[in-house]
Amino acid sequence: MTKEKLLAMPADDYMNAEQHAFFVELLQGMKVE
Repeated sequence: MTKEKLLAMPADDYMNAEQHAFFVELLQGMKVE
């Protein structure tokens, strides 16, 4: 999942499982840096 793909998703899909996983991964990546 890319940021572009995430932003292109309809509002109805907001924070679905795929988006949630993307944000979890993003935050974990930030924590490491």
